[in-house]
Amino acid sequence: MDIHTLMMKGLGYCIFFGLPTWFVWWFINAYRNAIKIELQRLHKRNEPLFQKALASKAVEHVKVLRDNTDIGTTGAGGFGNANFKAFQVHMILHSPPSRWFVYEHVQGSEPVLTEITEQRALAVVSPPCGSNRPGRLGSIAFSPPKNPPMKNPNC
Repeated sequence: MDIHTLMMKGLGYCIFFGLPTWFVWWFINAYRNAIKIELQRLHKRNEPLFQKALASKAVEHVKVLRDNTDIGTTGAGGFGNANFKAFQVHMILHSPPSRWFVYEHVQGSEPVLTEITEQRALAVVSPPCGSNRPGRLGSIAFSPPKNPPMKNPNC
């Protein structure tokens, strides 16, 4: 084979394998960016309701220990659409020095801020003994935190 044939084959392989790989990479990154933007919009849109819930319990400053937000899907038709899934926000909050809350907001309802015990909050934030997976709060599973979990004081 001469050099031109080899170069054309090499170019063909690059196009055949490289182009689809690039398109898949581009699509995944575009999807991730769209999710980030939608999460930011959802939190910004619901900020007044969040502040109202905090004010109802006379809470001024909180630290978010765990945030699990599902942006849901809308599609055409809204609530009547068979593919509709409501957004859900679940957060574990700490108001120093000794108040702990769970904040829940599901689309179409008022947000609920419930005071919980420190042990219950830490059980969700820190992993169970001998595990690196986060805990659970009732039937609500929370996504893993971005920073390392707090050490479980019961271990």
